[in-house]
Amino acid sequence: MDFWITKLSVDQIDTHVWYLIDEQTYGGANKAYADFLGLEKEDFENVDIFDVHDSKEAKVCIEVNKKVIETKDKSIRKNW
Repeated sequence: MDFWITKLSVDQIDTHVWYLIDEQTYGGANKAYADFLGLEKEDFENVDIFDVHDSKEAKVCIEVNKKVIETKDKSIRKNW
């Protein structure tokens, strides 16, 4: 029950939220992130990052993801 409430809450906020299975694989995303990229939330479930972003952007994301995973960085980043 708590998981359902949490998931529902994440879909109700405007902040982009997603999680990764590894540095190259999306596990899921909230509605705000999907809408921002012009996709559906389901498009992020167990999907390779290259299926969501163009090659250049995907490579940059993977490098950042590797650093975050290696350092266990929990900081919030604002990218434009």
